[in-house]
Amino acid sequence: MKFFLNEFYAKLGNRAEFFIPADVKKRLKDGNRQLYDNQYLRYRAMLVSDERLSPLVAMIHKYGKAYEQEGYIKY
Repeated sequence: MKFFLNEFYAKLGNRAEFFIPADVKKRLKDGNRQLYDNQYLRYRAMLVSDERLSPLVAMIHKYGKAYEQEGYIKY
């Protein structure tokens, strides 16, 4: 999310697009609490300037877990 906001949204504004997988809720429910805790300490003050990300941010905080994108790679 930080990369999207800093590299794409900062330059393109609302023309920047992102993909939120349909199963993100399930993945977050089964996610990693330690990873969330570590990232929360690091990014808790980060401004989410693209309001389209607000539902995702709320879901991440609701479950208190994180999920790494590498989990979507099929080996």
